[in-house]
Amino acid sequence: MTCESDFAGAVLRQSPTRSAVHYYSGLALLHRGDAQGALAEIERDKSEFWRTIGLPVPYQARGRKADSDKALAAPIAKSEKDDSCNIAEIYAFRGEADNAFDRLGKAVEYGDPGLLGIVPERLIANIRSDPRWRIDSRVAPVGDSEPDAAQGGVT
Repeated sequence: MTCESDFAGAVLRQSPTRSAVHYYSGLALLHRGDAQGALAEIERDKSEFWRTIGLPVPYQARGRKADSDKALAAPIAKSEKDDSCNIAEIYAFRGEADNAFDRLGKAVEYGDPGLLGIVPERLIANIRSDPRWRIDSRVAPVGDSEPDAAQGGVT
C-alpha cells in the first residue's frame, strides 16, 4: 500500500459520507493500477459533482472509451465554465492533449481556481512532456515548480 492509499483509507474510515472522499480514494486506487476498484469507489461518492467528474477516468482506464465519452459529456454540458480545469485533467488522462490544452486555456479565461492545484496533479502526467505545457506559462511556468508571478504563472 502507498501512503496515498493509506491516507485515503483513514479518511474513509473517519468520514465515509463526506463529499469527495470516495472520489479521491478512487484516484488512489487508480494510481495503484486498480481501475475496477477505482470505478467502484468513485461510484460510491455521495456527491453527484465528484461522481460526474470522476467516472470518465476509470472508464477510460478500463478501456471503456464509449462509457468514458458519455460520462465526460455530463460535466461539459453542466458546468464547463466552473469545471474547465477538471475537464482538462480528464482529457489529459485520456491522452487527448489538444482537448486538454483547449480546456486549460478556458480555465485561464474563466479564472478557474482549479489551476492553483494543476502543477502537482497526477492526472495531467500524460501532457507534461508536451511542449505546450512549458510554453503556456498562464497554466504552468517553465518546469513543474510552483507558479511564480515573475514568470507569468498563475497568481
